[in-house]
Amino acid sequence: MSEQEDMKFGWFLPTAGDGKYVGVAPEREPSLDYLVDVAQTAEKAGFEFVLIPTGEPVWTPGLLAQQ
Repeated sequence: MSEQEDMKFGWFLPTAGDGKYVGVAPEREPSLDYLVDVAQTAEKAGFEFVLIPTGEPVWTPGLLAQQ
């Protein structure tokens, strides 16, 4: 029998802005303070990692991940 790993859950970091709907202009523009708050809130809620999107028009993922 193989050993099973525990399931891990991650949260999405909204580096292009945030809002209620997908595909429309964001209701809240991204800022470093807001993204840090999202990441810390996700961690407090038990999420183990954040998903950082790549490509345009998001913040540079490598620089953001270092924060």
